[in-house]
Amino acid sequence: NWTMEGITVDGNYTAYAPTTLLQYPWGIRLESSTNITIRNNVFKQIWRIGICVGHLSATECKDIVIDNNVIYDIGRSTDPTVGFGNGVAILSASNVKVTNNWIYNITGNTCEPGNSTYICSDIEIAFNKITDCNNCAGVILYQATDFTSDRNNINIHNNTIKVTGTAPGIRCEQFGYTYIRDNYLEQTQGILVKRYKANKAFIEGNEILQVTTGGYGIRIQDGIAGVVIDRNRIRNIVG
Repeated sequence: NWTMEGITVDGNYTAYAPTTLLQYPWGIRLESSTNITIRNNVFKQIWRIGICVGHLSATECKDIVIDNNVIYDIGRSTDPTVGFGNGVAILSASNVKVTNNWIYNITGNTCEPGNSTYICSDIEIAFNKITDCNNCAGVILYQATDFTSDRNNINIHNNTIKVTGTAPGIRCEQFGYTYIRDNYLEQTQGILVKRYKANKAFIEGNEILQVTTGGYGIRIQDGIAGVVIDRNRIRNIVG
């Protein structure tokens, strides 16, 4: 039951180099937390993750708002596990809103809900500006491979995602009932949805411009059932 507002968290990664994995700094990490608001802050020059919600061996977080933050220069190409950097990582949580943030220059993934162990549900990622992701997805979601229910309810809408290089603008795997709507993607590898089993995905009203080499406007892959694709505008595909 607390709010973090008006703070600058500067990892100063140009001056500080961790020597062990335990020393890699994150901007803020929530564990087993409820009713938390993180808004109007700056997170910059951080080796690993700007904002992390839930992690290994933790009870899921609930009722989290991440709004109107500036998150940039996250992740380092010199990290032993290249690509780990995340602007926002939601690993085990429900009822999370990630809205109106400006996220850029990320080495890893910009918004990453879910992982191979835990399940996330009722996640909204909306009205964010995400740019210059250095060959990583603007929004990536994935979770437990044995997931079979329709609990998730993931909403990704009205985001602007630009310049993700060799990665999709939006990538979702193994979730139930996901809504990808009214997003603007430019210079990305489009939208990728994988392994939804019997759970629906809705891809509607997106504008996908200048798909980069090797990409697709919209790609549906591996064991999919019940996907609705409607009213999307796709232009200038190199792939």
